[in-house]
Amino acid sequence: MAYSKVIALNNLQLNTENYRFEAVASQKEAMDKIMDNQKVKLYNLARDIAENGLSPIDKIQVSKCDYNPSMYKVLEGNRRITSLKLILNPEMIDN
Repeated sequence: MAYSKVIALNNLQLNTENYRFEAVASQKEAMDKIMDNQKVKLYNLARDIAENGLSPIDKIQVSKCDYNPSMYKVLEGNRRITSLKLILNPEMIDN
């Protein structure tokens, strides 16, 4: 059953088995893969989100994590969540 809920950004985990790349072992690796794969597209997305916010039409889809009921795995919206995390923590960008 689908429903809307506000979830803190810190409680969202990127999907380490994202269909856009091979499975990775950690959140940092998932974020690095998204940054490497998207490059300037991710920058443009982050800039747009910073200037305009998230689109209320495009919902982030998540599922509860098996190992921690307060955490959620992002099923759809990994690039948007990566952008938000980088906006709030730019030191996560290596080069």
